Amino acid sequence: MSKETRPDYTYKWASTGDVATPNNSKISLGWIVEKPPMQWWNYIENRQDQAISYLYQQGIAEWDNSIEYQNGSSFVSRSGNIYVSIQTGTNKDPTSETAYWKLYGKRFVAAPASAGATGTSGDWAVDGDYIYVCTATNTWKRAALATW
Repeated sequence: MSKETRPDYTYKWASTGDVATPNNSKISLGWIVEKPPMQWWNYIENRQDQAISYLYQQGIAEWDNSIEYQNGSSFVSRSGNIYVSIQTGTNKDPTSETAYWKLYGKRFVAAPASAGATGTSGDWAVDGDYIYVCTATNTWKRAALATW
């Protein structure tokens, strides 16, 4: 299969139209033999466009306690960090459930102006000359970048 072309998400379906959320029993059951109201169709299309746009904006989705994350293939963002699942589970907070999640990456931030600039341990930054690592609260170290 060839790579899909990214759709234009400038406009979201029914973003200024008539949208009505179906009740929870209808959402769970789905369509039977009926003609659903146009507002419900607008709701579904709008929700899909909104979800896709959200994922594009986030890059990596935020952790959600209602999702079952899969061992080794799920990545989430939580408290500014990125985690990868190491065990399948639901409602296992990456910040505290270390049997289910491994820290994959800390926050990438703007380069600090000084060694005492605001930062949290593990934050990191890069500019044209240095890579910076925050080693403790408001404590930065840097290493010069060089060609080799």
